[in-house]
Amino acid sequence: MVYSTLIPVSNGQAIAVDSSGDAYITGILASGQAFTPTPGAVSGLPTTYPSNYPNQYETGYLLELDPTGSKAVLAIQGFGGYQIALDPQGNIYLAGSFAFPLSITTQGAFQPSVTQVSCYTGLIVGSPCTYQHIAKIDPTGKNLLYATYLDGVYGASPTGLIVDNAGNAILAGSTESPDYPTTPDAFQP
Repeated sequence: MVYSTLIPVSNGQAIAVDSSGDAYITGILASGQAFTPTPGAVSGLPTTYPSNYPNQYETGYLLELDPTGSKAVLAIQGFGGYQIALDPQGNIYLAGSFAFPLSITTQGAFQPSVTQVSCYTGLIVGSPCTYQHIAKIDPTGKNLLYATYLDGVYGASPTGLIVDNAGNAILAGSTESPDYPTTPDAFQP
């Protein structure tokens, strides 16, 4: 065993390792949970929250550990949560999907916002849909290269993410949205 360590956050979901041996972990962080981002790192969390947001919500995090597992090199809150990938240049790609759309998007985003709807309504309470979000962050963690939603009316959830040699993010997942974006010549648009 090279190293074993505990990470004092909620729920790790995916891991990637770069050529120098740094481990990149993404997972789910509950609101109010202790998490200290790296000074100067990008954040996907808004500075203010609309009045209809619940007191408790989940968001994604990224934690980069050095090759010995003894030092956190980078800590980011508000992106990822479900999937992570790295490209040859060291850029970090994160995908997540949460019930309350909290993540920010960049100018020119493919889908800059989502409309929150209820995917399930019970006798007492409704359950909001989950909104898929994808972000690309530079290797320093200080520059957000792009961030966008990728959803239909009933949301989506990522289950796999890879990046090809040209830097294209390839995302797989599931959705119940009949209006999920597809390409014109898709096998099943």
